[in-house]
Amino acid sequence: MNKCSTFVEHSYKKIREDNIRKDINDQNASKNIPSPPSQLEKKEGLNGKKIKFDQFWNAYPKKIAKQAALKSFLKINPDDQMLAAILTTIEKFKQTEDWKKEKGQFVPHPTTWLNQGRWEDEIDICQPPPLPRKYQEPSIEELIS
Repeated sequence: MNKCSTFVEHSYKKIREDNIRKDINDQNASKNIPSPPSQLEKKEGLNGKKIKFDQFWNAYPKKIAKQAALKSFLKINPDDQMLAAILTTIEKFKQTEDWKKEKGQFVPHPTTWLNQGRWEDEIDICQPPPLPRKYQEPSIEELIS
């Protein structure tokens, strides 16, 4: 066999494969079955997930075990709405006494926080206790009387 006939056979084989793939996709489309993602779609999907993770990572105060956190983040695979909830909750947790005291010693590792679904926790943002009476400014009634 010469090079020309090999090239022609390879071209016909490629055309047949493309036609078969097109027929399958057309059949799936008529049955509302999504076609498998292309390499580009897979790459863009991974980039989108990486962008979302970077948003999480930048918002989270404890920067430890980034690869483990990425793995946990990809496992939960948050959509835009869930990511917004996660980021909002992080900002609320940053205001809690537990996350503020002792230079953030009680902030959980990001992997733990993700694995435990901590963005769904109830947050108790307590006001500091009132000052003892002797340190408080007198009320208007007390000044008048």
